[in-house]
Amino acid sequence: MIRQVAFFASLFSMFVFGAIDMTRGVSGPLMQQGWHLSYLQLGYLFTANSTGYLFGSFVAGTVMARLGMASILRLGAFLSGIGLTGVLLSPGYAVALACFLLSGFGNGWLEIGVNAVVPAISSGPADSSRKFNTLHGFYGVGCVVFPTVAAVLANRTGTWHTGFAVTAGFMFTLLVIVLLIRYRRLTPSADAHPAVVESAHNSTKAKRSLWTNPLFYGFAVALMMYVMIESGIASWLPTFMVHVHGMSVRNGSLYLTGFYFLFTLGRLSGRLWVPRVGEYRAIFISGLVLFMVLAVAVVDPSLYVLFIVAGVGCAVIFPTVVSIASHAFPKNVGAVLGVLFTGAGIGSMLVNSLIGVLATHYGLAKAFWIFPVLVLVVLASLVVTQILLQRQHSATRADLGLEIPS
Repeated sequence: MIRQVAFFASLFSMFVFGAIDMTRGVSGPLMQQGWHLSYLQLGYLFTANSTGYLFGSFVAGTVMARLGMASILRLGAFLSGIGLTGVLLSPGYAVALACFLLSGFGNGWLEIGVNAVVPAISSGPADSSRKFNTLHGFYGVGCVVFPTVAAVLANRTGTWHTGFAVTAGFMFTLLVIVLLIRYRRLTPSADAHPAVVESAHNSTKAKRSLWTNPLFYGFAVALMMYVMIESGIASWLPTFMVHVHGMSVRNGSLYLTGFYFLFTLGRLSGRLWVPRVGEYRAIFISGLVLFMVLAVAVVDPSLYVLFIVAGVGCAVIFPTVVSIASHAFPKNVGAVLGVLFTGAGIGSMLVNSLIGVLATHYGLAKAFWIFPVLVLVVLASLVVTQILLQRQHSATRADLGLEIPS
């Protein structure tokens, strides 16, 4: 029973993350107007949230190893709720900047704990893949619902503050839930990626430092570049539609809703097809679709509707990479997730500032050219990790006398 309740809390957490990200993106043009911000200043506001997330996720793995999963989840929800409340009550840009930083820090802690729940309740790699896609699918549910909700609330109240009031309420509700769950009863699964289960018998490789393992850096680069794509679209697509295509905030937010609607369908359906076709094959299929759609959308601006279709390509990449990585390093799940999500935070931080700079100097339409380029980097990084895992698997089996590499 405790496993089901803990997973439910994790699903609700991801829903809230989606709601927060979409509320921030939809509120961007209104904040820009109300506080008289440039593109660059708006980018710094988004970057503050990503910077907080970066530092929060970086230390979360170490803190979780010392204090436990429950402490990370509870402290993360508390800090994020305080930060969101601070944004809601901010009298101006400077205070909002600090509160976005605090909210991001809390989200970094919370997300490491939420993702660490999955390996602890999964029966093996296939089950983990299904649960990760479902988990991150609920992020998409929040993303589908809240662009429209935040826009409607803003139109009815005449301010962006209402959306932040709702998300702050969600975060404090989550805090109450995680306070009631006894996470100490959860124990990590003994199953892991086959290549690493076998390598545990090899004392030399078992002691190899995570920080000197090129496989780890391959995953880190892939996740960082992917998050630059998704976070950039989430933060800037409504502003892109408002300023490049002359839409209202409400109509512009519908494109973000459409993107995350297909994104969510893709993630929730991923539990059905990703284990069948294989994790890497699923990623490469999705990545090629994403590249083609984004490349066409930026080459021909009249086809901006394709940004909605890009949600399909984005769907399974992140949770499937996290699933592979968590089973590739079963002895260091907390540390691995912490540093990988730090890389994700770096990506989010970089892309928001980078698009702000590019939009200031070259226009927002040309700034969006960065997205298809980033897809190619993601795919190249994952090709490297696949090759490294295959070599590690073959070498380990040879060390165990199971087979001799050709």
